[in-house]
Amino acid sequence: MTCLSSGMLLINNIVGQEIHENIKKVSYITKNYIKKSASCQSDNSDVCATIHISYPFFVSPLGTRSAVQLNQYISEEHICYTRTNDQKITGIANFSQKFIDDYSDYIQNDQASSGNWEQNKKIEVIFLNENILSLQDNEDSYTGGAHSFTDKRLVSLDLNTGKILKLSDILKGSKTKNKRQSKQKLKKIAEQYFRQLHTLSKRADLAQAGFEFERNQFSLSKNFSVLKQGIVFYYNRDEIATYVVSTTRLFIPYEALVDVIDIRNIDP
Repeated sequence: MTCLSSGMLLINNIVGQEIHENIKKVSYITKNYIKKSASCQSDNSDVCATIHISYPFFVSPLGTRSAVQLNQYISEEHICYTRTNDQKITGIANFSQKFIDDYSDYIQNDQASSGNWEQNKKIEVIFLNENILSLQDNEDSYTGGAHSFTDKRLVSLDLNTGKILKLSDILKGSKTKNKRQSKQKLKKIAEQYFRQLHTLSKRADLAQAGFEFERNQFSLSKNFSVLKQGIVFYYNRDEIATYVVSTTRLFIPYEALVDVIDIRNIDP
């Protein structure tokens, strides 16, 4: 998950709130943060860097996690940036300042007379119950070059332990061997849905269809989260195909996973 942070414009507004139907109280509000570099003289400026971050701000505890802990998690794991020396920059102010500073270096060192940079980051709650919080982290940025950068990361957080859910946490089976068997079943089911999604026959060659799986064999993405009605796997561009091929959102309903997923671990 990418970790993202002096302009003249700073907006930190509450733009909405959501009430989860099961919890029956306001759990979080959505905040927006916008920052622009000092070089942005007008809306039509051609020397400008803009960063926009939308994120959930929790106002009440969930599970055993306090609102402070949840907001700290968002700040440290989603609004962050890791330098090449492994130094981690966290928090909205630091994250946005890093983006602005990088742009200033680009303008000065490359002696570019124009060229705008833009970063849009949206973190949204896509599932929430008493035990699990699922987030979708969307990033869309342009820092020069032929293409913009887009990335979508999914994560499900166990609200009782504070740990990120792994597939093994929701698979059926009390022993490692049984969980491996469940994962193999899940992989077969997921491949069927993947082929249906891309209108591929059961025996169609994945490589010839434009996909670049290792050893030309379908594999589950580690980028997944649990939802109310099923599990979603997300394959970003360049992950399993060339950049020109679109991303893949692979949704599998729980009714297709009754033999492999222990739904009690998700919605007891």
